[in-house]
Amino acid sequence: MKRTLKVCCCIIRKDFKTLILKRDSKGPRDRLWEFPGGKIEKGESERSCVIREVKEEIGLNVDNINFFTRTKHEYDDINLELIGFIAESHIISMPKLIVHSDYKWIKNSEFEKYAFPEANIKIIQELIESEKYFPEILSRVEIDYDSIYGYDLPLIHTSVDEIQRFLLTKNLKYLIRAVEIKPQIYLDESIDLNELFNKIKPNQISLNSMEKKYIEEKKLSPSSIVWTTYQHLIKLSYQEDDFRLKKIINSIELAIHSYKSKKVTKNEFKKFIGRR
Repeated sequence: MKRTLKVCCCIIRKDFKTLILKRDSKGPRDRLWEFPGGKIEKGESERSCVIREVKEEIGLNVDNINFFTRTKHEYDDINLELIGFIAESHIISMPKLIVHSDYKWIKNSEFEKYAFPEANIKIIQELIESEKYFPEILSRVEIDYDSIYGYDLPLIHTSVDEIQRFLLTKNLKYLIRAVEIKPQIYLDESIDLNELFNKIKPNQISLNSMEKKYIEEKKLSPSSIVWTTYQHLIKLSYQEDDFRLKKIINSIELAIHSYKSKKVTKNEFKKFIGRR
């Protein structure tokens, strides 16, 4: 009977590049490239595991990590559950080669040049997709917590936490989950950052309060973050015939129109879609 292993890995990002490491010649998947990580020890949390493994394998301290995704894969010798975290920083130092033979910082377009274990490939595909669909204009944005109000505060805070994870990981499933949790707050008045810069002219700038807050403080309401992302995806869908992209857009629209716990009316839903 095959062993089942639960392993954590860390996608370390710096200046739009990802750290990859080459495995040594020991083991069934030797000489392949991977992300730093390893097996979860008894009684250890997933987060603690990835922090410990990164320190042990490449001598780096990472604490600004966020859960990214998880996947399962069946190898000939083991069943593997791989949990991926992501850490992004502009001040990460040079890794030490303690248990690996080489390392590289690569762009997303370069992943195809390197051979990875099958389980890693699934995470790489999600990473590339996240980067491809994420509006770069949101890269330096902070959430405007002063714009948040309403009933069901626990639900609101849980939803906004998912928006924060979206900004940190660029993974759209967090944005979709945020809208599913509390769709009403994403029907609030919002701005589209993609259009804001078309509005600014050298001699005449007429901005509303939300636009001014972004220009002055780089803060944006959760509804504006969702709306900016949604508009970005819509524009991408006009440029290419991408089934996965259409599915993501549909998921956002379904989340807004969800009736399960959150009761959004048809008129409110039409209002959201009508913003196009």
